[in-house]
Amino acid sequence: MSFNNSFTAVTGATYTAAQYNTHTRDNFTAIFVGTTAGDMDYYTGAAAKARLAIGAAYTLVRSNAAGNAPEYGQAPFVVKYHYDGTGHSYNSVSERDMPNSSNTMTLLVTSTIIMVARIVSANAAGNCWTWFRVQISGNVGEFSQINYGSTTVTTTAFGIKTGVTAGTKTLLLREKEGYGSALSYAVANLAWIALAIPEQ
Repeated sequence: MSFNNSFTAVTGATYTAAQYNTHTRDNFTAIFVGTTAGDMDYYTGAAAKARLAIGAAYTLVRSNAAGNAPEYGQAPFVVKYHYDGTGHSYNSVSERDMPNSSNTMTLLVTSTIIMVARIVSANAAGNCWTWFRVQISGNVGEFSQINYGSTTVTTTAFGIKTGVTAGTKTLLLREKEGYGSALSYAVANLAWIALAIPEQ
């Protein structure tokens, strides 16, 4: 129902029931569209309002996909954290997906994803090079390269990917050894955090 402001008072005229219903009762109905605690209203036109019901806990008011009305939902900025303490070992120069390192994040809009990983690992035998890197939606970052003896070390790997389109994306870590299958290393635990920043 739209607000009607067409009434013009005239000296000596009688204010009829129909005029009252149109310009008083119906206009109050048009102005006050909420029905429940937490409701908000918004304009659907120059003289019309609609009700926006309260959203789920911790959701935010955002523009809808058509860009013509508000709605409640997830913020377009997305943060994802992943940790795994299972542990594993590897002894090959062939690059592979790191076990237990994969997780997904869902983007609402095209975004830039920045991902930082931390890997705690140890050399199992002799001097060894190990290489780790992140993979964001199929795009791999630069290798983080470590040379160590028998000690346990912590290293970081970093990656950034622009133009990642909306939808659910897979993020994970990659690993390989530097000196061949005679040597091996063990990953004690891994963690990564990724931030998706809308490109708007």
